[in-house]
Amino acid sequence: MLSSRNIEWDVIWLDDNIYARVAEELNDTEWGKKHLVDFEAIPGFTETQKRFIIDNPIYRSQTGGMIVSPYIEGYL
Repeated sequence: MLSSRNIEWDVIWLDDNIYARVAEELNDTEWGKKHLVDFEAIPGFTETQKRFIIDNPIYRSQTGGMIVSPYIEGYL
């Protein structure tokens, strides 16, 4: 879908390994900023997450600097 540039909304399974694989295919480590929802931009989202997840940049470091979903039981 990303390669065809015919993007439609959808829910996908994503972890840091998958994000890295897509980044490699697209030659763009910040591809998520163009194609994924940054959940921090959704009003009220950050209040639903543990503070250490929001405050620690490690939770963004493998997904182009974004929080791309809620963290549930330690997983995106």
